[in-house]
Amino acid sequence: VSACARGPAHTGSVPEVPTEYRDRHPIVIAHAEQAIDIYAVGAARTLDARQRKELHLLARDYREAGRGPVRLLVPVGDRRSVNPGVDAVRSTLAGAGVRSITQSNYAVAGLATEQPIRVSYTKIKAQTATKCGQWPDDLANSNVRRNWTNTPYYNFGCAYQNMIAQQTADPIDL
Repeated sequence: VSACARGPAHTGSVPEVPTEYRDRHPIVIAHAEQAIDIYAVGAARTLDARQRKELHLLARDYREAGRGPVRLLVPVGDRRSVNPGVDAVRSTLAGAGVRSITQSNYAVAGLATEQPIRVSYTKIKAQTATKCGQWPDDLANSNVRRNWTNTPYYNFGCAYQNMIAQQTADPIDL
């Protein structure tokens, strides 16, 4: 029966895309930015209890896994007005044990007091090497020969690998 077949034979050659999801979407250890935005409230531009708690949690995570300094990105508005809440953010971070804090500014139109202060740092994080949601092939493809190869679609396993990477408390454990 096979002697009458036309076209290329399926010889089990190596596919151009790995079929194993661990090879196609590997978990890698990389430096990633962690950031929160703080809006100073009230006339005195102080922090409320929730914001102080967020900064304390950020400081704890920074002490455990952070690399480099904590960076403050402070808005500067019209007439070079700086957000006065930056002093409250600095003192809260210092009180939580952060010793290395750098500051830079970004320009905004209008009042600087209406814009957030971004607090960020770099930490080691587990993540997938590829971005999930990539669909290089049409799953409803009418190419019968390709569909009969019984290989998983390209994005298969990416969400699973990404979830495992995100739930890992210490990336070094991987």
